[in-house]
This record gives sequence, C-alpha cells and structure tokens, in this order.
Amino acid sequence: MAAPNEYILGIPFFTGTAVEAVARIRTAGGFLVAPSAPGMVRLSEDAPYRRAMLAADIAIPDSGLMVLMWRLLRREKMQRLSGLKYLKQLLAALKRDSSAEIFWVLPGARAQEKLLAWGQREAFPVKIDNCYIAPRYGFDVEDRHLLELITQHRPAHVAVAIGSGPQEKLGHYLI
Repeated sequence: MAAPNEYILGIPFFTGTAVEAVARIRTAGGFLVAPSAPGMVRLSEDAPYRRAMLAADIAIPDSGLMVLMWRLLRREKMQRLSGLKYLKQLLAALKRDSSAEIFWVLPGARAQEKLLAWGQREAFPVKIDNCYIAPRYGFDVEDRHLLELITQHRPAHVAVAIGSGPQEKLGHYLI
C-alpha cells in the first residue's frame, strides 16, 4: 500500500520512509523534490517554482524547519525525510542492480571531481560522460543542451544537485 501524503501549502508531501520513496520512484518513475524551507517561502512569489513543486510525483519533507512548524501549528506529527537519506537509499539500490545509470547535474567542476572520487572510493559507477556542469540559471530555467544530452543518454535517473530553487525548476523543465 502506498504511503499517504500530507498537504502543506498545496504540496503533497510523501509521509513514507526513504526505502518506500525509492521503491516508488524505481517502480513508477517520476520527478522527486526535496524542498528547503527558503524554497517553501518562495512558493507565493515564484510561480515557476510553485509549478515545479506541484508537478513533482514525490515531494519529501526534507526541511526540518517546515516539519517543526507543521507540528507546532497543526499539532500533527510528520517525520522529516532527509534528501540525503533518500539519495543514499537510491544509490544503495542502484549499486545492488549495477545496471541503472544516473546522469548527474552538478554546480561546478569541484563538485564533479568530488563525485568522481566518491564513485571510485565506493566502487559506484560514475561516468564522466554522465556528468553535466550546469550554468548559473536565472529566474526562468531552461537548458536545451542538457535536455538533448539526457535524451541521448537515456539514463534511468537524473540527479540534479545544483541547489534549491533552480534545481526544482530544472527538474520540472526536464520532465
């Protein structure tokens, strides 16, 4: 049975575990977001960000501040689900399979170097061809070159790790 969602500011937040979130994404595919508290504040002012959040197949409650405020204001308990915990579960599952590729969207060359070094240390297959150093995006996010690369590579997963705000908009653009 699928974990229910808890709606906060119109966003359906996944209330299951990291293992359940990974299982859902691996089974059904989709667009997962882990919004920060500052991102949640932007919902009323940033229409493209709000559209991205509403388009997500899974939104995980990664913001400790949001979870705390929810508990204080609504007197309802919600567990924080760390984006890092989700990523670790996903990577562990993919490592067991050793067949699914990830295409990584990164903020800079230093992040790429760290990712490649981590991949070697952990014996996790990270190909430099599956890494993309993103430009700095403005308010509206569009990247035709990245879209073309993803279309060519057809990875099982795309991990956008460029920071809150632009990454959700970019993920929405890519779907």
